[in-house]
Amino acid sequence: MKLLGPYRRVKVDFICKELNITPDDAEGLLVTLIHEGQIQGRIDQADGVLKLDPPGGDGASDPMYDALHRWADSLSGLQRAIVDKLS
Repeated sequence: MKLLGPYRRVKVDFICKELNITPDDAEGLLVTLIHEGQIQGRIDQADGVLKLDPPGGDGASDPMYDALHRWADSLSGLQRAIVDKLS
């Protein structure tokens, strides 16, 4: 839990490196923690990211966080497109 700290989005690869486990083991661990209610969030398997719900929330979406996540996703997509064009 301390590993996730104040973050809202955590790469599964980061969790793997920090815990020295495989991506499949990390995903299984995260699924268990989510189902047991120890963390609130969801796993985006396509991007390999754990998306945590805002603190104190009941799991419902907060429009501000949703907008920030969409913006961050757009910036990530733009960065990938630029890197692809430069490669």
